[in-house]
Amino acid sequence: MWISTSPRKASCRDRGAPAQRACFIAEQFRRAGIAWPCPGRGGRAGSDRDIVSAFAAALAFWSRIDVYGYVTTTNGMFAAEVWPPVAMPPQMATTVAVSALPAGSTLTRLSAEQIQALGLLHAQDVVVARVPDGDFPWLLVFCGRLAASDLVRLSLCVRLLEQLIRTLTSEAIVKLVTAVSGHLLEHGDPVDAALSAALDALNGSIGMSASALTVTTGSGAPLLQIGQVEAFQRSADAAVGFRLAILRRMPNQYNLSLVVTPSEGRRVTRHQRDVADEFVNLVDAWVRRILPQLQGRDRRTASRRFDEVLDRFAGQALERGIPVAVVVLFVTDAACFPRLTQQWIARIRGTMRASDIVGALGEGEIGLMLHDTSHSQAEVVAQRLLKMLQPADDGYRCFVATGVASRAPGVPGAASVAAEARMPKPSRKPQRPRPITRDRASPVTQFGVDVSEEAPIASLLRSFRNL
Repeated sequence: MWISTSPRKASCRDRGAPAQRACFIAEQFRRAGIAWPCPGRGGRAGSDRDIVSAFAAALAFWSRIDVYGYVTTTNGMFAAEVWPPVAMPPQMATTVAVSALPAGSTLTRLSAEQIQALGLLHAQDVVVARVPDGDFPWLLVFCGRLAASDLVRLSLCVRLLEQLIRTLTSEAIVKLVTAVSGHLLEHGDPVDAALSAALDALNGSIGMSASALTVTTGSGAPLLQIGQVEAFQRSADAAVGFRLAILRRMPNQYNLSLVVTPSEGRRVTRHQRDVADEFVNLVDAWVRRILPQLQGRDRRTASRRFDEVLDRFAGQALERGIPVAVVVLFVTDAACFPRLTQQWIARIRGTMRASDIVGALGEGEIGLMLHDTSHSQAEVVAQRLLKMLQPADDGYRCFVATGVASRAPGVPGAASVAAEARMPKPSRKPQRPRPITRDRASPVTQFGVDVSEEAPIASLLRSFRNL
């Protein structure tokens, strides 16, 4: 018995249900009188643009019908992406307003007035259809001599084309999700390396020349960035389809954005949008899972950055002969209440002078730099802040501790005034941080100045000059 050792060509049955459906659709095309390559036999199209191009070439050869393929852009236009191999005059415009054509996915013959509105003064018959259903479909424009019997067969071909595009997209999504899940969840790579590999898989799947993914905090601070995000010098790029931007947002937690650019100056197609959208959904779920890790990394970076800001401005003030002081608030329970630190910063900033600086040193750490303020005056401000940041009567109390450091021109001190304010004082016995409590007693005075809650901090600091 002779047994062949040569490799067997893969059939549609070997490639799974999506390929079997594609081959079935190709067979239906051939029964409709249009030669169509079977994906399982060496003629697999790589994108919906390839499918529409092959469809246009087949109709031009077998039926002498010119087919134009337009993608939908976000600015309400159809933009030409596929032309007939050899277009017969008159040729279609490169862009068509969405509002100028009938809505719906059914095959529709245009009236003489609609044909003239498109600039086709000598066209025979023009028929249009939008496929697939939903947002950002392809617009197919058929030009030629089309009898009633031709429309029946053409309608069948359009339905088959829509099925083929949907099959292609489904197969691409399944393959991409499998590959991306492996990079993000199974291989154990570092966060940046895993996401970079996932982006490479996306680029290869839908033919993108460049992509960038950015995750920021709710306030815009960067948490994660892969790829170079080009500045939108030409803001119309996304509107006319030369770039795709997808955004996801969890209020008060993070913002996620993906920006991709098709290769060869092409526009984004429906297939590319659908696959990229599923990719972002998967990455969004992954980001939610690792968000504490990203936030921890961001807090360490933000702390170093704001330390440097405080020290830089303090040094500039001292060079001008102005004394400075730094106050640090430590909120021990801030992690239990999301966004508490940012809420308190906003509240403090509203009461400060324009020359003062306030920001987050980390989760539960707030730093303030006060110009023209002595150490004793800064301690009064710290006391005033403790009284101001009283929580509402909602059943919880946060515990707050303060640290104060100061510098005077010409007086030596540690290199970092911010680090000194954050450092525990060795001369003090360890104490439980002071609880914030509601005290509606009479106004408190110190140095002859009202330091009660009703006195704005900016007024308090200005009054020090009159002492």
